[in-house]
Amino acid sequence: MARALEEGEHFSLGSIMEETTLSKDLILEILSWLPVKSLLRFTSVSEWFQRLISDPTFVKLHLQRASKHSNFLIILKRQDDRLVVSPCSMLCLLQSNHDHNFLRVPERFLERYQGLSSCNGLVCVANNFSSGDVDSLKHICSFTIWNPATRTKFQVPRLTFRTIEVDDVSFGFAYDDRSDTYKVMTIISYLHPTCQVQSCNEVKIYTISSNDGWRTMEKFPANTSFVPDYGKYFNGNIIWLTTEESDQSQYTFNDFVVVFFDLRTEIFNKVLLPQNLEGVDANINIPEIMVLDDFVSLVFKDFATNTFVVWQMKNFGNRDSWTLLVNIDVDVLQTEPVPFLKPLCIQDRFLVFYQLTIENQMHVIWYDMREGEVARRRISTEVFSVWVEDYIPSLQSLGA
Repeated sequence: MARALEEGEHFSLGSIMEETTLSKDLILEILSWLPVKSLLRFTSVSEWFQRLISDPTFVKLHLQRASKHSNFLIILKRQDDRLVVSPCSMLCLLQSNHDHNFLRVPERFLERYQGLSSCNGLVCVANNFSSGDVDSLKHICSFTIWNPATRTKFQVPRLTFRTIEVDDVSFGFAYDDRSDTYKVMTIISYLHPTCQVQSCNEVKIYTISSNDGWRTMEKFPANTSFVPDYGKYFNGNIIWLTTEESDQSQYTFNDFVVVFFDLRTEIFNKVLLPQNLEGVDANINIPEIMVLDDFVSLVFKDFATNTFVVWQMKNFGNRDSWTLLVNIDVDVLQTEPVPFLKPLCIQDRFLVFYQLTIENQMHVIWYDMREGEVARRRISTEVFSVWVEDYIPSLQSLGA
């Protein structure tokens, strides 16, 4: 039993550790459930704590525990052009106005900002820009892997191309559980030298902790014109929604395909959208792919019926497993005439949305899928643009 403090003696966690009867396994178990902020403070208590908390086995255990909770990274572009992020949980969204908790993305990460993707607490900040004079203009892709919780970063080697050749670039960042490493990939779309239309593409991948540099993979197996700025991470895959062909002016849902890149095998695969949606006009009802409740999900607003629709692929890679989750009357959501509205997550029986209003405010909307009831809360003001990524505060680090 630890002794009582004598008069004039101060509390010391280190001294208590020396006299405690708790086993180290039990201490490890307790610490693995604590938030990152608390653990970082413990690293200055003693050398033993510092070694434990930085040990790769403990880092993985802490990540496994943290991933059981719903956490997000809110990314806002302010009206003064500042880019800020805020890690938050569903609980903090319910409790208070969140404006004071935003962390500014360091300016040194933002040369010509393209997008941001998150995986296991690590955030990949991508930049695309041109550099040089008229005769030697180059297109440069740079990537910084940043942990907002620990403030550590890792710089990926840059990619450089002749500017005249590059039409567009998309990227992906994810964890490969087979090789226990992280990978950054890019899809580079090239212009045809005479007719100025996309005729080919190149896929490159960089494996963190390897000495292989950027490797060239098989070509992207679909139209790169519709590929978003970055792919979504799902269960060892990076996924995109695009079309099969690029020479059409009108598209229906028949023309779209989910492309996924398996990080373990480094092979592309494809799956079509639900058969029930064949013929639906995709020029008006613009489809989007995301991950909701651990399922790849197709979301879109059906303007013909004024409903918000969510389908989920219950068996990943199997077209026949697409299942309609909800078909919500937009008027029930109490949104504005032309809102920016996206699903955030599914929490129990609630489908949670986030919205950017015409007053430049970010709102969160809870829709009760069982009762059909709606609640909303303002999260932030003076917002120029907003998006949200799944995020797990973690101790993950890729080096200096």
